[in-house]
Amino acid sequence: MTPQIRPHVTAQEAIADRVRLLVVVQSLDIGGTEKHLLWVLPRLIDRGFDVTVFAAFRGGDLVPAFADAGVPVVVAARAVESRRSSFAQAWHWFRTLLRLMRTISRERPDIVHCFLTGAYVLGVPAAVLAGARNRVVSRRNLNGYQTKRPGLYAVERRLHRYVSLFLGNSHAVAQQLTEEGIDPDRVRVLPNGISIPAGRAAVSSTTRTDLGLTAHQVVMIIVANLSPYKGHLDLLDAVAKLTAANVPDWQLLCVGKDYGVQGDLVTQVEKLGIASHVRFLGSRDDVPDLLGAADIGVAPSHEEGFSNAILEGHGGVTADGRHRRWRQLRGSH
Repeated sequence: MTPQIRPHVTAQEAIADRVRLLVVVQSLDIGGTEKHLLWVLPRLIDRGFDVTVFAAFRGGDLVPAFADAGVPVVVAARAVESRRSSFAQAWHWFRTLLRLMRTISRERPDIVHCFLTGAYVLGVPAAVLAGARNRVVSRRNLNGYQTKRPGLYAVERRLHRYVSLFLGNSHAVAQQLTEEGIDPDRVRVLPNGISIPAGRAAVSSTTRTDLGLTAHQVVMIIVANLSPYKGHLDLLDAVAKLTAANVPDWQLLCVGKDYGVQGDLVTQVEKLGIASHVRFLGSRDDVPDLLGAADIGVAPSHEEGFSNAILEGHGGVTADGRHRRWRQLRGSH
């Protein structure tokens, strides 16, 4: 029988019951999910929840930030490189599964909440084997990845019956979950949110100058880690048409950590003849200023469920007071 979970817990109930929450993630690298958790989890702690984060595959740049926010983090083990043997990778998964089971047995969480696919296929079996009754899974992207990794999808389908509640961050994600055969009563929509501090629009007016950008240049920006499904190649093909149309004064800023594809992107930039127009800025901690310095934001992701980048960029203003325009490039969708 599918386990059940209380759909709502008030702050008073959490304080009285000391609800224990174990959040399972793949890593704490900088990304939309991880930043979302860094914003939400300290607030749950303030409301009386006991929260622990289990990073299954590696730590990441955000581990110190979670510690500073008072969120305990357990890092399972050092990541195994993909080029290692299948046996080494399987052994790493097995050790991580055992470590997670021990963590669940020690922490005795009321809820085990898994974010993203890797955490799902590891966290749910560990929760079942360790006796955790309430198992929640958040899917935050569309399921196009399943056609590329059918073996992983097969594992997911077998695990669906052991999940108490599925959370999709958009109606499109929730619809896909029900299309996979999940009872709609076990699916909820919980949209993303972002923190907007006071003075959000008061971005640095010197950012364009610092980047060597002129006032008359049209500046586009994509804020997304460099992963295949984020659609950078599609975006490069699209903006190359500006040069073909003799539009001279434009720049594209690519902000995000490289997950192994920057070399291919640089090759494509050079092939298209737009190297003077495209900059790869890496991971940055001044994204609000960069957004404010740009005129147009783009989000060409193939699988985004609910883009934090669009939330952060929509409705803002540029450093000189102009309203920023935000476009989502759908590609083949």
